[in-house]
Amino acid sequence: MTIPRHPDNQYRQYGANEITRIRVIRTLRDAGYSIMAILRLMQHINEHGTDIDVWHILNTPDPQEEVFSASDQYMTTLAAQEQRALDIIELIETQMSQP
Repeated sequence: MTIPRHPDNQYRQYGANEITRIRVIRTLRDAGYSIMAILRLMQHINEHGTDIDVWHILNTPDPQEEVFSASDQYMTTLAAQEQRALDIIELIETQMSQP
């Protein structure tokens, strides 16, 4: 991403597209995705536009990528298991509150 600079003071001038991209990157980092997964997504967007399977791209590392990015494919599974655990806790609490 190339950010143009103001000719007088050389401050970076972020446009709407750059702000949106930065927000997406920040959100994905907060969600636990690696820099490699985010880079993979950004490259796909640059090459193919936004009509892509974002979930698949984020969670499917290329074989050539470093080992640490392999954990990206487990983010989906981890989220599903967390939701399942929360559902079980809710079920147990409901059963315990009944006479």
